[in-house]
Amino acid sequence: MQRSDIGKGRSQTDKGSEAVIDEALRQLAGEVGMSDLDTESKTAWISQGFERLVDRVRKAPANVHFDVLIIGSGYGGAVAASSFAGRMHEGRPISVGVLERGREYLPGSFPTGLGELPRHIRSDNNKEGLIDIRIGAEVVTVVANGVGGGSLINAGVMETPLPSIFHRGWPAALKDLSVWKSYFDRARDLLGSTIMGTPNTIANHVDGVPQKFRSVRSIAPDGNFRPASITVAMSDTVSSGNVRLNKCVRCGDCATGCNGGAKNSLDVNLLARAHEYGAEIFSGATVLTIARDGEAGWIVNSVYTDAKLRKRDGGTVPIRARKVVLGRRYSRLQRNPDAVTRIGPATARQEPRNTVLDQW
Repeated sequence: MQRSDIGKGRSQTDKGSEAVIDEALRQLAGEVGMSDLDTESKTAWISQGFERLVDRVRKAPANVHFDVLIIGSGYGGAVAASSFAGRMHEGRPISVGVLERGREYLPGSFPTGLGELPRHIRSDNNKEGLIDIRIGAEVVTVVANGVGGGSLINAGVMETPLPSIFHRGWPAALKDLSVWKSYFDRARDLLGSTIMGTPNTIANHVDGVPQKFRSVRSIAPDGNFRPASITVAMSDTVSSGNVRLNKCVRCGDCATGCNGGAKNSLDVNLLARAHEYGAEIFSGATVLTIARDGEAGWIVNSVYTDAKLRKRDGGTVPIRARKVVLGRRYSRLQRNPDAVTRIGPATARQEPRNTVLDQW
């Protein structure tokens, strides 16, 4: 099986786990490379349904089910999963799990027009809806609900923050933008906003730029217009997760989900890398609470996201993990009367006994 170069950064101690992972991949991929996997004829590719984890936990409720359990599969969760997966501890690969409240989307499963949008909106009757709209007094946000998080429905624009962003509220050692340069460069390469060090923009499209681009450029003041770096394939290529990407057809549907297989979203780069190295990604799982499990780690109490499945199941699923990574932001966090503190910057220091994650 031809492997990509994504494993070259692993340490020598990691290689003992690669044979096990390779064997699993051979069975999954039929002796072909990850870039040859057919992602267009399945309803899920890198994830599995929460019911599989439910069955495992209830058969062995006292076991530690994961060394590292990551909540959320957006940018934070995907980076964590890619970083932990395949690592060794005491001579064995650590077990990594990822919980995502939404489902997995493959090319062709996103809405294709306004008439299809309503059934993809998250609501009380459709908790697995892709598009989660949060309405506040002054700010309205749109949050993704699926394997890959916001990368599924954002515009794919990836630009370096202005230096002023770091001037207030950041530790002194991190206030200089130059400190971040190597990390930004690495993120651009992994997420696809640069190709071999060159910004990936619509100007690089093999079929040329669209008329709208030329029109806007013609009326823009000198020096005030440039193409943005984006995480969309400008030609047939392969992602950093060694997944085939098709040339962008310039349809403009990036913000509702790419049905053409051109978007370099997290499910085809970092999460695909994590999956290749043995991380297990479970879709349709909503986390309610996180509690300390003595000295052994944490209990992550979870339920089905789908209301009907949750009602039929009738209980919570206590998943045990040695370490828990909160890989997503929660717009509302509610403290249980027994909790010590809210989840936040001080969580690692204060270690709440029973923190409630309000997932509306």
